[in-house]
Amino acid sequence: MSTTTTNLTDVITQAITSVITALAGVVKGVGDALASYASLIGTVVVLVGLGYLAWRGIERIMPFVRAILGRLF
Repeated sequence: MSTTTTNLTDVITQAITSVITALAGVVKGVGDALASYASLIGTVVVLVGLGYLAWRGIERIMPFVRAILGRLF
């Protein structure tokens, strides 16, 4: 019965290959999740943008409204 000896280069090569394969699997999983929820993500981004736009509009118009109400009351 003979045992096979592995040298350090083979072990390092196999370890690097395993790490790269694992990272590729993680990236593929993230990509698949983003693809399946793309519509929802797009809707949330648009609604957050519209909310920010409304907030900035209200923030800019409030001094004007406050001045008019201050003169009336």
